[in-house]
Amino acid sequence: MGAVTAPNNAAELVEPEQTLPEPPAKVPVLVRPFPEDALYQLLLAEISGYRGAYDDALAIYREQAIRLQDPGVAARAARLARYLKKNDVL
Repeated sequence: MGAVTAPNNAAELVEPEQTLPEPPAKVPVLVRPFPEDALYQLLLAEISGYRGAYDDALAIYREQAIRLQDPGVAARAARLARYLKKNDVL
């Protein structure tokens, strides 16, 4: 067997640098405060879900999603409805 020899030039071991594409521009997220009573209801829904009262949580989320027209609340309601297999709720 022959001996393995290392290249004389260290540059031969390193691949040439590749240029990476520019990251996409960040999309601004619009944030608006919830009305105080809606915030209370959303917290109540979270606590209901934490305690296992999923049907109560879903009812609150559904009501607030319709009332607030907020995509985040609607997504939360849809995710919970999908988990509970209650596709007719939304």
